[in-house]
Amino acid sequence: MRFQEKSRLAAQLAALPGNERQQLKKRAVLARDEVLRKTRRAPSVDEMMQLLLDSAQAAPEVALVGEDARYTGTVVGLSRRHAAVQCDGEEVAAALSPALAQMAKSAIALGDVVRLDGEPLQVMTVLPRRTRLSRPDPGSPHIERVLAANIDVVGLVTSLKQPQMRPRLLERALLAIEHGGAEPIIVATKVDLLTPEERESEIGRLQPYRALGIPVIPCSATTGEGLPALREALAGRICVLVGHSGVGKSSLLNGLDATLALRTGELHGGSGQGRHTTTMSRLYQLDGNIRLIDTPGIRAFGVWKMTAEEIRSYFEEFLALADDCAFVNCSHTHEPRCAVKDAVEAGTISPARYATYQRLLRDDEDGGGDFSLCFRRACPG
Repeated sequence: MRFQEKSRLAAQLAALPGNERQQLKKRAVLARDEVLRKTRRAPSVDEMMQLLLDSAQAAPEVALVGEDARYTGTVVGLSRRHAAVQCDGEEVAAALSPALAQMAKSAIALGDVVRLDGEPLQVMTVLPRRTRLSRPDPGSPHIERVLAANIDVVGLVTSLKQPQMRPRLLERALLAIEHGGAEPIIVATKVDLLTPEERESEIGRLQPYRALGIPVIPCSATTGEGLPALREALAGRICVLVGHSGVGKSSLLNGLDATLALRTGELHGGSGQGRHTTTMSRLYQLDGNIRLIDTPGIRAFGVWKMTAEEIRSYFEEFLALADDCAFVNCSHTHEPRCAVKDAVEAGTISPARYATYQRLLRDDEDGGGDFSLCFRRACPG
């Protein structure tokens, strides 16, 4: 790229939020890999990012809200046939249209922006989603059950003690969150239960994620440590807390806003597993302009099927080294003179991260793992 083109790209990238810049770069890497499969000549990653930006600017804008809608608002609560919708600062109740009621678990979710009309008031239309959090329906695994939509930030809650942190779950969750287009934050709970030596060791295990630019917030719902930092990270956004049962999501919500008085539970004796204390989801409006969705605890976490190229593109630390590999489109697994494998041996790339990458590739070769919770973009690209 010429200097003027580089300057134009730099200015456009600087105007984008950090997570959008990351998503654009990943899309550019995937697009470039696709070209390289067909020809030895391909644009650079920077040139591909510029092409993607130019094509997005050339696309016509679509008006999402029609003039015929009586109200437009955000879904903050759901039952089988009714929705609570936040419209201009006021919560209103509306029935689901017959079509929505029939497909409620997949057609409408917390965080959806909807059109309301009729007398009595009825949800008529669900507008296009930016992101979604979903899982297979327990009774019909091939049917997608949407839990939340239009999420900006995902607080991945992991306990540092009782129950112990699960790195494999953490890695899969982070990949799923980034794949869905949301910004991840690691919320490390129960620091008050650790000795100083344990605290240094456990929080130190999260350092590789900090090195990747992922915020890590150690906190305690009991002492209040870290809650101001968590409030600041979530302010002005639609957020969702996810994590294994027993990691303290409901306690965190109570710590952020004591008026919620959500039920919390103890761990099962001897098993180290948490009891489910959240059995249905709700979007809460908290102080500090925080809109936060609490979800039931999960037993597994993953992504909808991804290709090997997509999996590789989400490991940021690999991208900077890929050009130094001996082979174009190196898979970083079996090839000789691989810069990524050399970095793992040298300790500059986390061996745990690399092991997760290998496991995800094996899942891809086997047709995907048996996952129960997924993030997806709502629209291609």
